[in-house]
Amino acid sequence: SSPLPSPRREVPDRLSRVLGRPLNADLDGGAEVWVPVSRKGRKTLEGGEFFEKAVVDVGSGTSSSDDETGFVSVHLPAKNRKTMVPRDACQELTQIDDATAVSHLSELTTPNDPSVLEVLRHRFSRENIYTFASLNSLVVCNPFKPVGCITNRAILPHYKRPLTEAELHDRNGWLCKAQEPHVWAVCREAWVRQTVDGKNISFVIQGESGSGKTETAKHIMLYFSANADS
Repeated sequence: SSPLPSPRREVPDRLSRVLGRPLNADLDGGAEVWVPVSRKGRKTLEGGEFFEKAVVDVGSGTSSSDDETGFVSVHLPAKNRKTMVPRDACQELTQIDDATAVSHLSELTTPNDPSVLEVLRHRFSRENIYTFASLNSLVVCNPFKPVGCITNRAILPHYKRPLTEAELHDRNGWLCKAQEPHVWAVCREAWVRQTVDGKNISFVIQGESGSGKTETAKHIMLYFSANADS
């Protein structure tokens, strides 16, 4: 399948609430921001928008006319044109040196919708379909195809291995922090919580139709059935 398109607001609002949505971006002239744009012939779920990077025109963000109309003038580098956008639609943009290296969305300084989607898009393009959203939450992008060793049973023993002494006594409650994002990393944490800490566990799998919920559930059941047999 082809990489994800440019960032879109197809991540449910509940994810934004968990991560925290920043206030309107700093609109000084020259500031880089995310702005919603329309894409001809492209539709999004739940009334979402596409986002593009833009630069606020010098003098635009602070002019009285902009304040009165509620719009600011921005330049869209990708299209090499200017446009007017609602001031409150601009969202802060933080440059990320390597979006694929961001494995945990809590590492983002401005975890707004477009920033989150930019990370997911870059990771997906490298076939990194898993990204941690929080210590016990995982975002999974359905690749609609086998993804090499990502869900290969050959790597399952790595997540079944017994806890080391260091992990038992110095894990601060979460093993996932020290591992690359993976559904089996979350499963291992849950298994330890249940068998070592004596806690009840449950999994909540949410997503649109076709987002990969069934396959993810299969991977979870595979992990626990494999552990039960060992």
